[in-house]
Amino acid sequence: MELEYFRRLDTLTSKLRSTYARIRLSRLFSAYVVLTLVFCLLQVTMHFLVFLNDRAASSRFSSITAQAKIPRRFADQLPNNTIVICDDIRGNQNCKVAGNTFEAVVSAIGTESSTSSDVMIAILPSTGFSAPSLPTPTARALSNTMTTTVLSTGLRGSSFPAPMATKILPSPAATKPLIDLSGSSPTGTFRRPHGPHYRRPHYRESVQPSFRFSRRHAFASGLRSVHDFAQASIFHNRRSLNIQPQINSSGAIDGVTLTGLNGQSQPVTLSMGCIESLAFPDVLFREARREDLTMISFSFWVLVMSVASIIYDSIPHLVVAFLGNCASLGWSVGQVTLTARFSEVIYNAITVNAYGGIELRPTGALGRNEQMLVSAILNACFFPVFAFLSYKIFRIYRHQSFQRVGATNKVYNIYTLALVFSVCLHLSGFLLISASVLWLNEVLTGVIRKYFHSKALVIALFIWGIVGNVPWLVMGSNIILHERKRLMLAFLVHCLAVSVLWAVTMTTRLFQYTIWTWPFFASLSILSYIFLVATTALGIVCRWNFGNGLKHYITVLEVLEKPGLHLAFSRMTLRSRM
Repeated sequence: MELEYFRRLDTLTSKLRSTYARIRLSRLFSAYVVLTLVFCLLQVTMHFLVFLNDRAASSRFSSITAQAKIPRRFADQLPNNTIVICDDIRGNQNCKVAGNTFEAVVSAIGTESSTSSDVMIAILPSTGFSAPSLPTPTARALSNTMTTTVLSTGLRGSSFPAPMATKILPSPAATKPLIDLSGSSPTGTFRRPHGPHYRRPHYRESVQPSFRFSRRHAFASGLRSVHDFAQASIFHNRRSLNIQPQINSSGAIDGVTLTGLNGQSQPVTLSMGCIESLAFPDVLFREARREDLTMISFSFWVLVMSVASIIYDSIPHLVVAFLGNCASLGWSVGQVTLTARFSEVIYNAITVNAYGGIELRPTGALGRNEQMLVSAILNACFFPVFAFLSYKIFRIYRHQSFQRVGATNKVYNIYTLALVFSVCLHLSGFLLISASVLWLNEVLTGVIRKYFHSKALVIALFIWGIVGNVPWLVMGSNIILHERKRLMLAFLVHCLAVSVLWAVTMTTRLFQYTIWTWPFFASLSILSYIFLVATTALGIVCRWNFGNGLKHYITVLEVLEKPGLHLAFSRMTLRSRM
């Protein structure tokens, strides 16, 4: 046992010595390593700064809604840039349209128990809408209603026609509705109805919302009087923003007052309707900060793959690092478009329509467009150099793998298939782990968490999927190159089980809703599942090819990689290529 340990240690030491000699003797490898380190440092720094700004914005919006005692809600963007905020994922609980008429309240619709007092906001997009459709009232409810239009607004810079919100009121013969129209403004803003029939869904957060950021904020749970509670406030140390709830004579919260807001010398008071419209930017910035952390880990992962390709003379690691740079370039370009689009929607629908031009986003969050543009430019500048260096190194590795010891065409094809399997294995491993972590975070902290009645089962299954991937990533393609049948069987069973787990998860409505509303998670989940299926299929094919000479060929290559032989050959190869 000790001899085996020392043998492995000696092999690793020789590889590190060979890697150092390779980097020192070859300008090609030196440039590749230096460029990889510099690019990783720039990417991590950029994404970390963006993460700090996104976290500050998310913390601000969450604190405002928490002080107003408003539970987190579902926020969706229609194709015509209209923002709809609902209490229920199906869109049949208190749906509202964000904008200057945001106080138009909607009761539950789309049930068989609908009565003549039902009130609905119907979103009528002018283009095709492939997302889960909002329910429609029953025929019995429609028979006692008449329709009047109360608002029609459009967003500046939008190529879609203006959306319409339609108010369906009971007919004069029906029972008098519970909407108080006496205080409605000319723009169609209605007072919020009260009473047991207009309560929100009976889940835990609707009664007492969970207050987050307890380390930064002080809440009034222990105060004894309404006056003391009104004097309580939240203070943001980093952004110098004081958030104070406004309490009326009956003890209810009418709004919050913000002191120290950027660009505002006087305190700003927000109504409850304005605060509820913050559900949309809150969701966006919560997702953005998770994306930033994922991209930071992705940059480190690409760096590890690049260094591993130099240490182990590995073609799969080199290809994985190159594909990682391709994915980074594609996502950075996509982020420029998505960030500009969402910034325009937030500005038009929230800042202009709901707040009359008052900007609640922190200063750092306002510069996210420029930061994403800088990241895309960096990726575009570094990518051609990475492509050139990767191609040159690939030619050297191919020469070392296939030309120093002759191989038959059959062994060559099997070995090539094993290398492709290794590439898919590493890609699916990182993507699957990242998608699983994001999904678990959404299940535990997202707005959809109230729909999970058995969170422990979901957590256990996905943690098993995450932990189960680690051994296979460490072993890599060795189980195929050395034709280890038992390990290969266990690997295939694991891949099939994880594939079934993700297939079942993708059929659930909550997962489909998350994919539809979160582009980053959608792309990550779809790519991870594609590479997972590809890895499973290639693993089955490689297992079928066991016993056809690949193990003997790999054994010969390992003999040539012994200390002394490998180092001497590396020096000869590099000097011949310079």
